Amino acid sequence: MSLPAQNFAAFGSELQAVYGVYAALLRGRDASAGLGGSLVYAGALDANALGLTRAATIAGAAVLTATQDISVLRAALRDNAIHFQVTSLDEALRILKNEIRKQQPVAVAVAADSEVIAEEMRARGVAADAHMPADTALDAGTEFLAFPIPENFALRAAAFDEQLFTLLQESDALNRRWYRGAPSAFGRDYRRMRSLGCDVETACKVRAWLEEIES
Repeated sequence: MSLPAQNFAAFGSELQAVYGVYAALLRGRDASAGLGGSLVYAGALDANALGLTRAATIAGAAVLTATQDISVLRAALRDNAIHFQVTSLDEALRILKNEIRKQQPVAVAVAADSEVIAEEMRARGVAADAHMPADTALDAGTEFLAFPIPENFALRAAAFDEQLFTLLQESDALNRRWYRGAPSAFGRDYRRMRSLGCDVETACKVRAWLEEIES
């Protein structure tokens, strides 16, 4: 089942905002290597922190965030933005250190006041390797595409992905990482969707290909 038409545009805008954060986090870095082994502190678990959490885990980082609002935590866990909910910084660090050692992405939320957690981090000398980028605008010439998987590929998503990948440049590690990581970073609404941020030429190829297989 796809998103209702009235919700698709809003979700597409959310995806684009997260993609902007993701691209900014990896700007000037090797996107193939990503942020594996890095710690990102997202601060209080609000809408901005959720975007940063998703962007950073797709980029390969380990993410720490915090909130006292249990309903927000449960929603984030349900939507797969957060992987673990804990009650203390000690618990969070045990998980984070293990995944950082393995250079695996993970998102951990502490059920506590974010300012208290930040102060505890400072007291213990725990420093994040990255925070929310100041500039998350897409690079000039980049188009963001968000589209549902066509109905005739509904049961063959892997085949759809394989064919779409042939339209991307081999060197486009940024999009290849995003494309593979986004489905696990978003909730159920993304299961039948795909998205990319690409140059105008590639965007035209993708649109033409989608029109061809949907005709």
